[in-house]
Amino acid sequence: LVFKPLADELKAQLQKSQPVLIELQYGLPDENIEQQKPTFHFWTTAYDPTVSLDTYMHLKTFVEKLKDYIVYEPRYKLIDGSKFNCNATTNQTDAPCDHLCSNGGRYCSWHAKDLSGFAVVHETLRRLCIYKANPVQYWDYVLYHKEHCSAPHEYNDPQCLARAYQFGHNNIKSSDVDTCMKESGDVEHDVPNTMLEQALVHEQRSGIHTVPAMTVNGHEIPNQFKYLL
Repeated sequence: LVFKPLADELKAQLQKSQPVLIELQYGLPDENIEQQKPTFHFWTTAYDPTVSLDTYMHLKTFVEKLKDYIVYEPRYKLIDGSKFNCNATTNQTDAPCDHLCSNGGRYCSWHAKDLSGFAVVHETLRRLCIYKANPVQYWDYVLYHKEHCSAPHEYNDPQCLARAYQFGHNNIKSSDVDTCMKESGDVEHDVPNTMLEQALVHEQRSGIHTVPAMTVNGHEIPNQFKYLL
C-alpha cells in the first residue's frame, strides 16, 4: 500500500531487527471528520465547446443547492509551455508556440478557429480572478460569456465582457478584475503569473489528462456517474 522507496526503508529497518511503527490513514483528514466537506472540482478550459450552456446552468444549481455540504472550486487545464520549450523561444511568433502562449511561453492553451491559445489563457486568468473575488459573480459571468461571448470575434471583445460583468444580480467591477490580473503577473510580459502557475500545480497533482472532468476529493468521477450531477 506504499510506494517502493518507502517500502525499501521499512524493509531495511526490519532487516536490522529494528521495530517499526506504522500508521495508516484513509479518507478525509481525521481532525474532525463530521466537519469535513468533500471538495468538488470541475475541470475544463476557458473555451470548451463540448460543455454546453445547460451543463453550466445545471452545475451552478448543483453547487448552490449543496453549498453548505461541499467545497467547490473551478479548475482550468492549461499547457505547460516549458514542456515544449515554448518559454525558451525568443520569438513567440515562431512555431511551435505561435499564438498559443502567454508570459513568454510559460502558459499555453489549445487554439480554435479564429481564436488563439493566448486569448484562452487570458480568459482563464480573468475567470480565476472573478472566482477569487466572488464565486456567485463567477457563475453569472460564465453563463453570460458562454451564451453571448463564445464566438471568436466576441470572446475578448471589451463590450461583450462589460455586459458579462453586469449580468445577474451582482455586478463585477472591471477595475477589480484588472487589478487582480496585473498583480498576479498578467499575461503580456515575460514573467511568471502566480495564479496561472498555481493552475499548473493543481493540474500536475490531479493527474487529469482530458477535460471536461469532475473530481471529488481528488478522485475522478467515472463517466457513467457524471450525468447524475
